[in-house]
Amino acid sequence: MKKSTSIFKKIPDKIKNIWYWILIIFILGYWLGEIDTDKTRKSADQSRHSKADSTQKAEIWTCSMHPQIKLPEPGQCPICFMDLIPLETETAEIGETELVMSDAARKLAEIETVPVKRGIARSELLLSGKIEYDETRVKRITAWAGGRLEKLYVDFTGMKVEKGDKLVEIYSPTLYAAQEEYLQTIKQNIKTDDNITRKMLRATREAAREKLIQLGLSQQQIEQLEKRASAVDRITINSPISGIVTHKNAEEGIYVKKGTPIYQIVDLNKVWVLLDAFESDLPHINLGQKVSLKVEALPGQTFYSKIDFIDPVLNQKTRSVQVRMSLDNRAGFLKPGMFVNGIILSEIRKDKDGKKPLLIPASAVLKTGTRAVVYVERKEEGKIIYEGREIELGMRAGDYYVVTSGLKEGEKVVIKGNFKIDSAMQITAKPSMMNPPENLETEHTYHPSKKDSPTEGDHSFLDSLIPVYQTYFKVHTALKDDNMDSALNELQQLARNLEEADKNITADNNNWKGHKSALDKSLRHIDHYKTIAEVRKAFADISKHIIQIEKQFGHITEDSYYEIFCPMAFDNKGAYWMQSSKQISNPYFGKKMLRCGEIKSELPSQKQDKI
Repeated sequence: MKKSTSIFKKIPDKIKNIWYWILIIFILGYWLGEIDTDKTRKSADQSRHSKADSTQKAEIWTCSMHPQIKLPEPGQCPICFMDLIPLETETAEIGETELVMSDAARKLAEIETVPVKRGIARSELLLSGKIEYDETRVKRITAWAGGRLEKLYVDFTGMKVEKGDKLVEIYSPTLYAAQEEYLQTIKQNIKTDDNITRKMLRATREAAREKLIQLGLSQQQIEQLEKRASAVDRITINSPISGIVTHKNAEEGIYVKKGTPIYQIVDLNKVWVLLDAFESDLPHINLGQKVSLKVEALPGQTFYSKIDFIDPVLNQKTRSVQVRMSLDNRAGFLKPGMFVNGIILSEIRKDKDGKKPLLIPASAVLKTGTRAVVYVERKEEGKIIYEGREIELGMRAGDYYVVTSGLKEGEKVVIKGNFKIDSAMQITAKPSMMNPPENLETEHTYHPSKKDSPTEGDHSFLDSLIPVYQTYFKVHTALKDDNMDSALNELQQLARNLEEADKNITADNNNWKGHKSALDKSLRHIDHYKTIAEVRKAFADISKHIIQIEKQFGHITEDSYYEIFCPMAFDNKGAYWMQSSKQISNPYFGKKMLRCGEIKSELPSQKQDKI
């Protein structure tokens, strides 16, 4: 011990000082390192907490079309296979029908807006009909006196005749006697000094001449009789107009009475076009409107005319009126009976206040029964707010609606992404404008009222509705399988089944006739559909009326039917259809988005109601 101490003492002072400084620096460095490590640890913890908070904000992912889907990570919706979007948790203290959306959410929803504007509302109305005779150019040739038809110069229908051409030669004792009577008045000497006698003879001659005219002789035939100075027992009847013989009711050798029809001649230099306009079309139609016409038998040619006449009486069976216009036919290409399609351009230039009407795109409107809803975009305090608003609509003008109340000029309405906004309203526990709380009960299960229920006499009608529904479901199956040919075949069968059902309804039911007429209109052009998209569009219109028929009359098969809605169909305009099973099969997208849609109501069988 002493030895070691002595050794330490022998170390020079200069070396001792170096070791002291090394020890001090080591302790100071260790202390500073601990401080830095603690800061780094705290910074890392804060970073982890920040990342965790950020992740937690987007931890729930949902579908814009099916807000009931909530998943902990991004992916695709298991129903419609759309990409999921993060559930927005940022809300603002705003109204119940308003929603704040971030820039990211708006981009994901692909929202587009346009301002409400004033303008002329123009729409094209497509009508169909036929070419008919001009009734003012029809002449019926009858026997003006009884007799025997000796010779027919026109012996078949379809023959063209000119004015003054011989039609038929008739033997008539009445005509012979009238000729003799007229000749006798000519032979009498009216050159007498007695004024009274002269007036009486002149009056007798004029009366005899008038009698010949009334019996059908022309001025030329009377002059020939005067030159000949002898009566003939056969008189020729000439054509009073140029035209086509459309009816021949006589044969050589038969006897006819006064007034018996012999021929009908029609002047086809002008023809009528009669188009069928349904009740819903009438607000768009006025006298003098221009019409462009295409005749199916003359492809590539367009004819133009104006509306001359609108039938003042509605056809109770077809729920339509006839709209008439005239066409020049001197070329002879247009033939009565040809099918014609007409396009009427309708315009509304002023509203009730004398201003141009307010217009919004049809894609901006969400229609639910009698309600029409739009989402209006406005900016407040740097935030974009979407307000759901119920409006009143006027007529539809092509791709636009006329707005009668609820909007002002310049306000911005959503034209794309409005269904997604409505879904976001539901996600944030706000009431959906499409399904307001007071309507939720009726949206899910339809309970037919007593007035909708058929009477015992209508049981055969309900039986005849069974094949209507079954064929409709076959069309649905074909479309969800993307099978256009099968869908067209079933649509043709649906038209036949509707005709059978129409025969079995016992009462004069206007509800049925209205739906039947609209369905006939949709089914009229089955043979003209070239793509499955056209068939699907027709199916959407057919579905509206089939669903209404089901709601008004019901069905007597065992199972329930289901009313289903797809908000994405037809560029987010949405469309309904009906199924006999709960599993959704979308006919508007087929295999691409087979499960897209939601059940809006259950339509129970009447047998279930009785149980």
